[in-house]
Amino acid sequence: MGAGIYGLVATINNNTATTHQDAAASIGAEAPTSNTTGTAVQRIPVSNIPLGPAGVTQRKLYRRFNGAGTFKLVTTIANNTGTTFNDTIANSALGANALTTATAVGNRIKATIPIGPAAVIARELYMSPVANQIRRHIGTINDNVLPSLDITNSDASIANGVLEPTADTSGLQQPNGQVNPGAAVLPVASAAPFRSSGGWATLAGGQTIRYSGITGQSLSGIPASGSGAILTTVLYGQQALPAPMLIGVTGLTRPMLKGSAVHIWIQRDDLLAQAEHAARTGGDGIVEFLIVDARRGVDSLADRWEADLALCSRPIVTISYATRDLKTKSGKPIVVNLPPPLSIVQTLTIQEVTITEIDIAPGLAPRFTVKASSVRFSLEDTLRRLIAVGPVTVNT
Repeated sequence: MGAGIYGLVATINNNTATTHQDAAASIGAEAPTSNTTGTAVQRIPVSNIPLGPAGVTQRKLYRRFNGAGTFKLVTTIANNTGTTFNDTIANSALGANALTTATAVGNRIKATIPIGPAAVIARELYMSPVANQIRRHIGTINDNVLPSLDITNSDASIANGVLEPTADTSGLQQPNGQVNPGAAVLPVASAAPFRSSGGWATLAGGQTIRYSGITGQSLSGIPASGSGAILTTVLYGQQALPAPMLIGVTGLTRPMLKGSAVHIWIQRDDLLAQAEHAARTGGDGIVEFLIVDARRGVDSLADRWEADLALCSRPIVTISYATRDLKTKSGKPIVVNLPPPLSIVQTLTIQEVTITEIDIAPGLAPRFTVKASSVRFSLEDTLRRLIAVGPVTVNT
């Protein structure tokens, strides 16, 4: 063609043909002077995009600015199947820089971790590499709560792990068997309740054994015969309990028979009350009272003694009076403030009330004759004290 305005000759409906035979009798519309397609004219077809291994859910595509500089994000391919992409992203629209180190986690295994019985405080994990079926230790879960775990250990990290044990070493489950009479060692499910320095243990059937120490999960140092020896066969799974024992005992003056009762002795002294009593009566002021109650332990006995001292360590103050106060009744507290020579300033409890002079005059209240005391005893408490009066020793 010569000089002039370009006009439409033909439309090529593909992007592959490179030649065209012009047979048109006339020229069509004038050629546009700018892009009228509405899409970018820069287009880079990308093919053979690699697929990821199993578990990959998306891939990221990066390129450089005009072939130079840092690789920047073009797009994220939200699948692991497509292998082509038409890159129409302008250089100015490229995204974040490509990562310099990998952040993807491969070879992830979602494992369900069984919960152990109540005595379990930790669980050990073992896994085998792809090359063989020999399981090795990969980690410890220090609880009995976590139900699942993502395992990301590589085969290389497993190679030097501790081998999986071939037998139960937890000590929570005992194998079948028995311990014969005269044995020096008694295996137990847990040695924690027993004294490491030795003691006594009660076995099923009523026999009591003596041991001198603990070796692993066993009571050791059991005598072969005599006192403390295993005299009858003990089956695995039978109960073994620490036997109560007193240690550091001194002052025994005669042998104690087997089965003799051993009582806890708790002593409490009110030194101020003793001094007050000595000033009143002479002597050392000590008045002994013994309480025997085999139901109680150390703390309970101490509380019982403190309560008894609070009631009885001082002299019992008792007064009698008469009143016409209609609110008078047994068990009610009254405040007494009497000047010398009586000098009684104390809160007392009404013990007994006798009512007389009823309706002897219009509008006159009955007469209440009252006996009040600093200590109020119930009938049950009085009977208990009468029963316990035998062992009481009074020093004046």
